[in-house]
Amino acid sequence: MKDGIDWAEVGSGGRFENIVSILLSTLYPDSQRIDGSGGDGGRDHQLVTDNKKDYWQSKYFLHRLRESATRKRQVTESLITAAAEQPDSWTLVTPMIPNPEELRWFDSLQPGYPFPLKWRGGDWLDARLAEHPAIVRHFMGANDQYVALLRELKQEQDAMVDGLPAAIDRLEQLAARMDHANPFYRVDFSIENGKVASASLKPKYPGAEKDFPIETRFDIVVESAQAEDGLRQRVADAFDWGEAVDIPAANIRNLNVNAPHGFAITDGSADISIGAVAAEAVQLSLQLLVQAPEGRRVAALPFHLAGRTHGAKGITLRGVDLTGMIRVRIRAEVAAGRVQLNIRSGTPSQGILPGTLLPALRFIAAASSPNTATFSIQGVPTGVAIELPDAEPLEPRYVEFIEGLARLQDVTNFPFPVPESWTNKDEYELRRAIRLLNGERIRIGAGPASFTLVRSAPDMAATISAAEFHSVAIPAFDPYVARICGHDIDLGDYTHYVQKARITSVELPENTGYRVTIDPDAGYGIEAALGVKNQPPGQPAVIE
Repeated sequence: MKDGIDWAEVGSGGRFENIVSILLSTLYPDSQRIDGSGGDGGRDHQLVTDNKKDYWQSKYFLHRLRESATRKRQVTESLITAAAEQPDSWTLVTPMIPNPEELRWFDSLQPGYPFPLKWRGGDWLDARLAEHPAIVRHFMGANDQYVALLRELKQEQDAMVDGLPAAIDRLEQLAARMDHANPFYRVDFSIENGKVASASLKPKYPGAEKDFPIETRFDIVVESAQAEDGLRQRVADAFDWGEAVDIPAANIRNLNVNAPHGFAITDGSADISIGAVAAEAVQLSLQLLVQAPEGRRVAALPFHLAGRTHGAKGITLRGVDLTGMIRVRIRAEVAAGRVQLNIRSGTPSQGILPGTLLPALRFIAAASSPNTATFSIQGVPTGVAIELPDAEPLEPRYVEFIEGLARLQDVTNFPFPVPESWTNKDEYELRRAIRLLNGERIRIGAGPASFTLVRSAPDMAATISAAEFHSVAIPAFDPYVARICGHDIDLGDYTHYVQKARITSVELPENTGYRVTIDPDAGYGIEAALGVKNQPPGQPAVIE
């Protein structure tokens, strides 16, 4: 293995820039290479943070500047271009070591710029590359040591002679040595049931996979048309939209992988997992509108878009509504002008109030064929109408229960979260409470019932003197309390109503009032309604 790089052997054509860029990516893992296809802006590499911008410019100058009339001009032109971006530093990198005269010329440029100028020559490069010999091995073709390390790794996995605890130390040492032998990837081990299950490659720095891409080619084989369609769609989604897909080895033929030494595969077969493209974080608002066939709006719901991915076909946006119950995926084929909308509903977040959940439920109920959907992002309508698929309808009892809870809490100012579960009795009591809030009467008993009336009650004498009468209204002394999902909810004052009643009374001692017993006719019973007015009777009682 060579101890360093012979810069004369590197040649032009971007190889020198590659070496420098990989070295800088290794030294500064958060830095990035600049694609110069559209102009490099006076730098080949940069490190940009919240408070600072450092630029590097590589020039493959092997010999003195004076040997070419254009070299000084190339440096100054790059510097002027970079200065327009207002960097915090600009560094020139060359394989030649500048002499005193060249350094004086370079230093003479400094007064014209507010940021420091640096020149890193071949001596600096050699020193840094000595600290990272994997870069030298890669570019100078000295990979024998790397191959030997992989062979040693294979033997270690096969042997495990001292058991896993002792083997782990040796595997870690091997991984460290392999790490020094490859400038782009490190080796990670997966251990299952006391054995090394796999050895995987992970990029050492952002963009390493671009500097040394792992290229994979394979054929997919399936046995049935149905299986082919399903697998074909999953693979297509992986490449077109950046989705994840797992392909079993049974469906793989002619697998060829161009990877670092020891990980390459030729005409093989293996399980293949294609990971999802990393989502780009976004903060966008989405409004989905559902329209009936005649154009009438039937539902609307806001969403928060937090992830965006790119694939070969277009862009995918993902978001969730405020309840956490509904997730949306929008796929936009920009070239074709097509938009796909996928809506999935699940379980709402714990602790959510019924009034917050209700718009989501109404949206789900409406978001199905033959209705259509339109949407706007950041308040800007797209003008695209999307057909909605047939959807499984929501359970009507569920929607009715949430609607009832929302109404009850709004009127009584008694908020509590949607319970995780409820009983038939809870539903029954809620329906009765809603009927009371709607001004209806509910039956609370069959009778007879006894009441104590004070002597000063209006028309008391006339009431008591009649043995039978068409109806009677008697205010209750305590509020009506509905017990629903473990909560006692005060609905306010209420009145007892009895129709077709027979009344008997007993005067209480010391003339304090009357003890009245009311016995309704069969089929009527005793009803209750909110309020304390002695109002005339309504329709016959509803028997529940």
